[in-house]
Amino acid sequence: MTEAVIGAVNRNRAMVAVALLVCVWLTVMQPDPEVPATAHAAAPTTPAKRPQAGATSPSPKPKTGLVPVVAPPRRNIDCTVVKCIALTFDDGPMPGTAKLLNTLAAHKARATFFVVGVNVAAYPDLVRRAVAEGHEIGNHSWSHADLGRSSKGKVRSEIGRTQDAVRRAIGRPPDLFRPPYGSTDGQVAAIARQNGLPQIIWSVDTFDWRDRNSRVVERRAVREAHRGAIILMHDIHRTSVSAVPHILEALARKGYVFVTVSELYSGQTLSPGTKYRHRCPPPPPPPPAVPAAPTVTPSVAPSPGTPSVTPPGAAGTPSAPAGVLAAPSAAPPSAPPSSPPVEQPPADAEECEG
Repeated sequence: MTEAVIGAVNRNRAMVAVALLVCVWLTVMQPDPEVPATAHAAAPTTPAKRPQAGATSPSPKPKTGLVPVVAPPRRNIDCTVVKCIALTFDDGPMPGTAKLLNTLAAHKARATFFVVGVNVAAYPDLVRRAVAEGHEIGNHSWSHADLGRSSKGKVRSEIGRTQDAVRRAIGRPPDLFRPPYGSTDGQVAAIARQNGLPQIIWSVDTFDWRDRNSRVVERRAVREAHRGAIILMHDIHRTSVSAVPHILEALARKGYVFVTVSELYSGQTLSPGTKYRHRCPPPPPPPPAVPAAPTVTPSVAPSPGTPSVTPPGAAGTPSAPAGVLAAPSAAPPSAPPSSPPVEQPPADAEECEG
C-alpha cells in the first residue's frame, strides 16, 4: 500500500511539473495584446503601440527643438560698389537641397531659400544647415497656394504657419516673403506688412520649372543676369540643382559676387508689404563742374582826330527838354523761354522702391 501511495504521489508531482511547463510555455509565446504578433519576429526593434480607438495620439516632438541656429555674420559687402547678384531657390527644402548646399559651399556662394512650410516640417535639418552655412531663409507660404486668389483667412494661415514652422526649426521666423507664383494683391501686401515681411519677387526667371534641361537653364540665367538682379530657381528640380555649378562659374568669370537678398539690399531699409524685384544701380555721379572763363572787356583808345562822344546825361551835356522822354536804351534781346523739362516715367516703381 505504501508503494501505491508513493507511486500516486510521484505521478501527481509529474503532472504538476508538466502543467507548470505548459503554463510557462504559453506565457512566453503569448503576444502582447497591444503589439502586433509580427512584432515579436522583428525583435529587438519594438514598434510603437497602436493607439486605442477614440484616443488622441500625442503630438510628435519636434526633431530639432527650439535651439536657435548660430549663423555666420552677414558679410560687409557694398553692392553700390561690388557687382552683386542674388540667387534664390523656391519650394524646398527637399533631399536634393543637400547637394545644392554642397555646391554653394564649394564656390563660397551664398543664396536665399524661400521655403514651403510643409517641407520645413518634413526636413528641418536642411533648413538648419542652410542657415548655419550663411544662407538666408524666406517664407514661401505653407502649401504653395495662390495667395492672390485666396481669402484673407487663407492668406493669414499660409503665411503664419510657415513663420511658425521656420521658428521651430531655426529658432526665429523669416524676415522675407515671396508669394507663390508672384501672385499678390493689396490683401496679401497688408498681411505681409502686419508680419513685417517685404515681398521679394525676381527680375530674372530661369523658367527651370518649365524647362527641365540643365543647359537651357544655365544659358538663360547667365544671359539675363545683370547687376542687382534677383534670379529665380527651384531646388526641388534635379536639373536645376545640376545647372548651378555652371551658373556660378560663368557669372564669377563676369565678376559677379553671390549674395543673399538682405546683403543685396544692405544699407537700405525694405518696407514690409512692398514688392522688390532687384536692387536699382546707383545713380551715375554728376559730371564735374567746369569753371566759367572770366570775361575780359578790352579798353579801346580813341583814334587821333576822333571827336569824343559823351553819353547822354553825362556832366556838361544838356539834358533833354522838359516833357520829352529820352529814348530807352536798347536792351539785349532776351533768350527764348526754356522749354519745361520732360518728366521721364520711372523705370518700374516696384523694381526701384527702397
